[in-house]
Amino acid sequence: VQALIGVAHLRVQLNAVGVSEAVVTASSLRLHPVELAESRQVRLTRMYPGTKIQPATRTIVIPRQRSQGFGQTTTSDSELLEWVSTFINDVLV
Repeated sequence: VQALIGVAHLRVQLNAVGVSEAVVTASSLRLHPVELAESRQVRLTRMYPGTKIQPATRTIVIPRQRSQGFGQTTTSDSELLEWVSTFINDVLV
């Protein structure tokens, strides 16, 4: 139940900044539509290295954080929700 509440809160955050699509894959987070000023694009690529900004489609693809070391477990749902929320507050707000 807590995970569903977290997802609902995240959707509210995304809607507040105008993002209607968020897709999480094993290796990345894709957000659409996103329009960033040049200064925010520079900040985004500095804070999240490896990020791909696609202005033609108004999409950004952010590589997911990886666990360090051999045998580490994958990111939990709550950690993933927290990471996406932090990203929104750091870059889109």
